[in-house]
Amino acid sequence: MKLFKNIYYYCKFFLIRTYPNNILVSIVIPVFNAEAHLKKTIPTLLKQSYFNLEFVFVDDGSSDRSIMILHDFAKKDARIKVLMQENQGPGAARNTGLLCARGEYILFHDADDYLYKNAVKRLLAIAIKTRSEVIAGNSYVQKENRGIKRDSLFRRWDLNINFHEQDKKAKHYTSHVSVCNKLFLKQFLIKNNLLFMEKVYFEDSEFWARIMFYSKNYSQCPYPISLYRYHRDSYTRGDVFIEKIDSILTSFFIISARFNSLHKQLPSNLFSRYFNYIILHKPFGFTLRRVIFSSSATQQLHKIHLWLQEIPEEHLIDFYYDKNQRLSLIYLAMRRGDFMVAKRLYQHAYRKKIINRLKKLQHEGTAVFYQQFLQEMWEHIEFYEK
Repeated sequence: MKLFKNIYYYCKFFLIRTYPNNILVSIVIPVFNAEAHLKKTIPTLLKQSYFNLEFVFVDDGSSDRSIMILHDFAKKDARIKVLMQENQGPGAARNTGLLCARGEYILFHDADDYLYKNAVKRLLAIAIKTRSEVIAGNSYVQKENRGIKRDSLFRRWDLNINFHEQDKKAKHYTSHVSVCNKLFLKQFLIKNNLLFMEKVYFEDSEFWARIMFYSKNYSQCPYPISLYRYHRDSYTRGDVFIEKIDSILTSFFIISARFNSLHKQLPSNLFSRYFNYIILHKPFGFTLRRVIFSSSATQQLHKIHLWLQEIPEEHLIDFYYDKNQRLSLIYLAMRRGDFMVAKRLYQHAYRKKIINRLKKLQHEGTAVFYQQFLQEMWEHIEFYEK
C-alpha cells in the first residue's frame, strides 16, 4: 500500500513538472469599468511562470479609464492585445476574445480576479499528459473583510473523465460552472460551436452544461488557479439583484429553452436531469434566496413557480437525493405553489430534522414523497410555533 502511494504521488509530481514550452496559451479577459482593479490584476498575469502567453483584453464599452490602463500595459508587454467593442455583456466579450485568440489553449479570466503564478504551467502540463479537452484547477474566494476561503468543490484529482460514461462524477461536476479556473482546448470549443450565450445572466452555467455534453475527456486537479474577489459593487449584491430580477428570470427562460433543444440530441434521459441540476444548484438557488424574502417580488415568485413547473418533478426528487436536500425541498414547495412553506424552509432550524426524517423514506414516487414531506413540515411548524 505504501509503495502504491509513493508511485501515485511521484506520478503527480512528474505530471506537473514536465511540459513543452512552445505551446501558445491565450488568456481572455473581458473588461467593463474595471479601472479600480486592473493595476492589481494585470501584474499577476504577467508574472506567470509559463511565458508563452497571449493576453486578450476585450473592453466591453467601458466608460472609465480602463482602456487607457490597458493601452499603457500593452506598450510595456508585446504579449498584450487590446480589443474594443460596444457594451454587450461578458458572454459577448469572451466570444470576441476567443475568436481572435491565436493560442492552442484558452484560459478565461475576470478583470478583477488574481491568477496564481503557476496556474497556466500546471494546467497545461496536465492537458498535455492526459490529452484532455478541459482541465480545471482549484479556486479561492475572497470576500471583503472575510479573508480567503478555498472552494471545496475542486479539492480532488480526477483524470480523463467522460461524463457520458461516469454517472457519479457527472453528478458531482454539475456544480462546477465557473469558467475562470479551467483551461480549454480551442479546437474543441470551435469544433462544437461552444460560444457563450450573449446578453443573459449566468451565461457560464449554460456554457458549462454544453461543455459537459460535448466533452469526452475532462481532468481536474486540486492546485490553486485563481482567486475570485467578491465586491460590494457586484450586480449579485442583494438590492441591485432585486432591481434586475425580471431580466435574470428572462435569462433563465432563455437558458431553459436552450437546454430543451439539447435534450433532443441526447441518447438517454441522463443529461436532461444533469442540465436541470446545473441551473438549479447554483444560479437558480442564488436567485430564489434573494427573491423569496423581498416584499416587492410577489410577481417574480409566481414566475418562478411557473418556471419550476416546466421541470419534471422527478428531477427535483432526484436533486434531493443527488445534490442538495434543502434546495430541492424549497423547489418542490415552490413548484406546488406553497410559497409560505418554501420561505419557512429558509428560516427555521427544524429543516435538518425534516431532512433526517425524509432520509428514511423509500423512493416511492413524487406524490408519496411530497405528501410525507408536507406532513413532516406542518408537524414541525406546529411544534415550533406553539
